[in-house]
Amino acid sequence: DLKVRTKPNQGIWETAIKTLITIGLALPLSPLMFIVPIWATGQEINLTEAVIQGGGTGVLIGFIAGGGIALIQHFALRWVLFRRGRMPWNYAKFLNEASHLGILKQSGGSYRFYHDKLREYLAKEIHLPLNTAYKPVEQSFTSNAVTLLFLPFLAVLLLSSIQTISSDSTSEISLYPTLQAKDAVFLDRITYRFRNLQRNHIVIFASTKSLQAQGFNENLSYVRRVIALPGETLEISQGRIILNNELFTNNKIEIPRNFKQARITLSADEYYVIGNNPNYPNLETFGAIVPRKTIQGQLILRFYPFDRVGFIH
Repeated sequence: DLKVRTKPNQGIWETAIKTLITIGLALPLSPLMFIVPIWATGQEINLTEAVIQGGGTGVLIGFIAGGGIALIQHFALRWVLFRRGRMPWNYAKFLNEASHLGILKQSGGSYRFYHDKLREYLAKEIHLPLNTAYKPVEQSFTSNAVTLLFLPFLAVLLLSSIQTISSDSTSEISLYPTLQAKDAVFLDRITYRFRNLQRNHIVIFASTKSLQAQGFNENLSYVRRVIALPGETLEISQGRIILNNELFTNNKIEIPRNFKQARITLSADEYYVIGNNPNYPNLETFGAIVPRKTIQGQLILRFYPFDRVGFIH
């Protein structure tokens, strides 16, 4: 029994309405994909830019998730078949006309071949392959919507965690040669908030008022290596680190011999961070006591330049 089941105009209008509804839902929500990661990582939010970028992204996501691709495919297929003379442009009118002529029998949105001999002939001569990968429209729509909403959010989150080392002079980079000018690195700005930092972690932190009095710039973030944890005692002099009354050695750390840090005991929310470049010119900012709340993230991975790609230790 061969039937043509179709609602040409109704189906297209349903898809178009679903697309518009999805765009309407995604449009106000999509700016959050730009605002939330920036807010969560402690960066300054440009609301106008976030709304413009999020609005454009929302329209794109809503169009794709709501069935916009199906609309494009539908009209593209109709145009190709029409241009090749395989079907009329107004398919609904063609089917209704065939029904009036007695070739097809209409029942609601279904069109059935009316004559038994014609149905038997078509059943023998036409072999349609089975599509075992078919998924219901509702299931595909839901899964695609979830995927399309999640992936842009993840992409924005990852992009907001990329930082480039901006100094052009190797002597000005406190962690040279571990970090060098123009290195592009990935920062863990999220999970470090829920775990304890460990010794030798390389972190980025904002300048506080006390650090500004020490010589740190108010408008810059700084990268240093953690060497002392909350509650520990530290002293630095003549290129040596005395940690908890014992000599601390790390072959990755080289300290200028004239850099000094008087004996201190860190409080419960303080870390001591330091560079490892003996040629670093500004000794006042070579090491510092940094409150936990000012640490913005941990440097995890270098992905440029390509000959130095790898984890940062």
